[in-house]
Amino acid sequence: MNLTLLGTSGAYPLQGDACSGYLIQSKHKNILIDCGSGVFSYLQKIVDFNDLDAVFISHMHPDHFIDLIAMRYAMRYGDFKDRLNVYVPNSAINYLNQLSSSLSDTQPFFERSFKLEEYDERKYHFGDITIQPFLVEHSVLSHGMKITQKNKSLVYSSDTKVCDSLKNNLKNVDVFLSENALGGGAPIHQPINHLFSSEAGELAQSCNVKKLVLTHFWATSDRELCRKEAADNYSGEIIIGEQGLTISI
Repeated sequence: MNLTLLGTSGAYPLQGDACSGYLIQSKHKNILIDCGSGVFSYLQKIVDFNDLDAVFISHMHPDHFIDLIAMRYAMRYGDFKDRLNVYVPNSAINYLNQLSSSLSDTQPFFERSFKLEEYDERKYHFGDITIQPFLVEHSVLSHGMKITQKNKSLVYSSDTKVCDSLKNNLKNVDVFLSENALGGGAPIHQPINHLFSSEAGELAQSCNVKKLVLTHFWATSDRELCRKEAADNYSGEIIIGEQGLTISI
């Protein structure tokens, strides 16, 4: 199983980067986790979007889903084989329909290209890859994702503060893909609904994670300082996320 980072910026894409987007690949399956600003363009460097088996959106903040609009146009007017399975949080279909009504007179807008389904916390199987969403704590309904293939495991934090559900799903995983929007000198906005780099490190250490990958950086964050803050609390390998980086799990 491979993880490719399609974007690592939070809120808005920095020059030469995109917002949240993570491609999970096995030999026969391609699954996209989140589709923020700029993700769809970079995705096409890695894989034909016709070859995607599913898209999961962790929560309905634009830096995690807004490029569904670009993908919809590509599938609507391009040569695509079938509607794409897109899994979204509870109530998100109504939200997307309301959004689309202001974008286009062509309705239904998203569902001409996507098979939209609101997910729950059960396991979803795609060949040898299993994805299990779990609720985390953010300013809106947000879900982390536990992704497994045989005996390999990855947990994506989504946007969250420290919470029990994240801790419970992190135990002994191979890779922790963690947001750290409050690390590296980022401004601290109240209430706190994101992770500090130091907290990502603490979680990785206490849960016996084998490898920590930091992502979702604030624009002004010093990424090497993020590494140091995490390393102060975690003795394992730390990878600073950057667009195009592929990690074998």
